[in-house]
Amino acid sequence: MHVLVIDDDPGFSHLLSAHLTRQGHEVTVADDGIQGQRIARLVQPDVITIDYRMPAANGLIVTERLQSSTDTQNIPIVMLTGSPLEGLTDRLLAAGVSEILSKLTLTETDLVEALESAVERHAAKANESEDLLFPGDV
Repeated sequence: MHVLVIDDDPGFSHLLSAHLTRQGHEVTVADDGIQGQRIARLVQPDVITIDYRMPAANGLIVTERLQSSTDTQNIPIVMLTGSPLEGLTDRLLAAGVSEILSKLTLTETDLVEALESAVERHAAKANESEDLLFPGDV
C-alpha cells in the first residue's frame, strides 16, 4: 500500500513514515497541504493521511480540494488530529474523510487498521458503483 502522509510536523511525519515502512508500505511525505495536493496528483497513493491543523490549508480544506479534483477524488483519506474536533466530525465525514484518528491516542495498530479499512471500503464502494454501471447478465 502506498501512503501519502500530509503533516506539517516533521517529527510526527518521520514516525509515521518509519512505522509504515517497517510494515512494508511505501510512504511519501508532504510538509503541508499545498504540497500534499500536488504530490497526490503526481503519485496517486492508495490512501492519504492528513493532519487537521496545518498552516495555509487545514485538513478540511485539503480534503475538500482533493475530493473535488477528478485526479484525486477516489483516494481514501484518514484525518489525524492532536486536538478536539468538536462540531467538525460530521463536516469532515461529509467532505470525504474515511476515518478520523486522534494523534494523542494513536497506536501503530490503530493506524494500519484504519488505513487498510479505508482502502478496503473504497475498493468495495468502487466495485458497487461498477456493478451498477455494468450489471452482469441476468
